[in-house]
Amino acid sequence: MAKYLPISLNLENRSVLIFGGGSKAMEKIEKLFPYAPILTVAASKVTPTIKQWKEENKLRLVKSDFTNAPELLNSVKPKLVVIADAEPEKIPALYKACRQNNVDVHTVDRKEYSTFLFPGVTKKESAPAPSAAQRMKEIPSYLGAASEQLSALPKKLMSQTDFNPKSFATIYKSFLEAALKENRLLSVEEMEELAQTYIK
Repeated sequence: MAKYLPISLNLENRSVLIFGGGSKAMEKIEKLFPYAPILTVAASKVTPTIKQWKEENKLRLVKSDFTNAPELLNSVKPKLVVIADAEPEKIPALYKACRQNNVDVHTVDRKEYSTFLFPGVTKKESAPAPSAAQRMKEIPSYLGAASEQLSALPKKLMSQTDFNPKSFATIYKSFLEAALKENRLLSVEEMEELAQTYIK
């Protein structure tokens, strides 16, 4: 059974809180910018780029070592939270604080501490040509979630000494073909079972 339901969420003028000010936070912020949320970044230090975004009034900065998460959540009242560059030992407490406040959270590279995933997203610009628009409609929405789900798998496979990294492209393709055939998102167990056929 698929755990995540692929949906589209309107974030325009909705509050989103980012814990972390490093490269992972930057990546998620850039994905969020086109959807016009009200962004707050909580971190003890941030990259020059994030500092520049703050100076351009694209987001708000709050100095934090993450120990004041409950107060921040109460103050910012976010629709979503992204835990990006937090130290691993602080993630459980941050996740717990979010869930106690009934806020959905995405933790980068830690699906077990995530209630939603970042699918592959594309900002809508001018209307595409009719033929291209039709093809886009034919692409199942769950494939975006499948790509996010697959991102955690290479680490598992790489830990197996007899796995050849060059075959990952083939594995990736086989997952997507299987998902299309089943017309649903594959479970982690199904993907791992399928991957075993490529491990020599």
